[in-house]
Amino acid sequence: MSTASGATLPLGYEPTVSARVGTLGIGPEVSVRIPHSHWGFRGNMNFFTYNDSSIYRHRFTDSNPRTGYDLDAEFGGSFRFFNGGLTTDFYPLGTGFRLSLGVYGVGNRVTANATPNGAARIGRTVYNVQDAGRVALKILPNQVAPYVGFGYAGRIVSNIVFSIDAGILAEGDPRVSMTTEGPAAALPSFTQNVEKERRRIAHDINVPVYPVLELGLGYRF
Repeated sequence: MSTASGATLPLGYEPTVSARVGTLGIGPEVSVRIPHSHWGFRGNMNFFTYNDSSIYRHRFTDSNPRTGYDLDAEFGGSFRFFNGGLTTDFYPLGTGFRLSLGVYGVGNRVTANATPNGAARIGRTVYNVQDAGRVALKILPNQVAPYVGFGYAGRIVSNIVFSIDAGILAEGDPRVSMTTEGPAAALPSFTQNVEKERRRIAHDINVPVYPVLELGLGYRF
């Protein structure tokens, strides 16, 4: 292969530019196989946004007629994937099979807002949807995460390359926050209920590793 200045890259030097899709999102990747060695390097970026008007539903309720409440709330929001990684690849057999170790910068997040369905009782007052307030939910993983995995990349026709990679991203325990606005936020029992729900969500999603499965199609120069 020749560069624009006419210089020739070393024999076996095979950079590949790919488009990839998988559990980390969609995005480009550039990979390099070091000539006369079992090593290579990759860099990629992934992004994807998904909006859902009904992520999940929860009923906040307290039967006390004076200080209690009854809000049947539906959470709607977005899932945002935005991450990028650098990976070192080891090709033990000298073929397309590889073992990978790397690190990712993670900007993924889940944000959602809940507003009551229909009327909402707060104390002795019944509010309509617009006046009852809202509960905001945010879920953030750690910003830096190590990656370990394995995969394969090889030509399928001419210089067209297919790749597949599987592994785990050690994101750690995500940070979960829930905040309230409106009349219910003034009730201590309601804020305690919200905190209880926040802890429940944090417990349910307390999975320190994220599964990675990526498919790619690219051009090898």
